[in-house]
Amino acid sequence: MLQKIRRLVTKIILLHYLRQVGGKLILSCDFSVKKLPINLPKFYEEFLQIYPEHSAAVGGHIQNMDNNERPSTIIWINRHILIEGKSMFCHSLFDKGIITLEDLIIDTNKVLTNQNPNELTL
Repeated sequence: MLQKIRRLVTKIILLHYLRQVGGKLILSCDFSVKKLPINLPKFYEEFLQIYPEHSAAVGGHIQNMDNNERPSTIIWINRHILIEGKSMFCHSLFDKGIITLEDLIIDTNKVLTNQNPNELTL
C-alpha cells in the first residue's frame, strides 16, 4: 500500500512540473530534457532522460519514422523545433487543435507561417 502511495505522489509531482509543457503529452513527444523550458529536480530529469529509450510508444516511433509519418509528428516539446535553443509549448495553439506538423499545413500544401493564432479557422 505504501509503495502505491509513493508511486502516486511521484506521478503527481512529475505532472506538476510538466504542466507548463503539456503535461502527459510530453511522454509522446520527441523531446530532449536539456532543451525543456523548465527546471526539474534531478530525479525527474534522470527519469525523463531514459524514458524515450524504454518507451515503446516514443522510442520505436521515432526510430522507425519515415516521410509518410512525419506529418503526424507532434510539434510541441520537440527537440528539433526550438526557440532560443529551447523546446516550446503553447497552450492556446494546443487548445485550438494545433498539435502535429499536419495541423500547420493548409489546403494548398503550404505551411502556415506568420499567422496570428486568433485568426486561424480550425
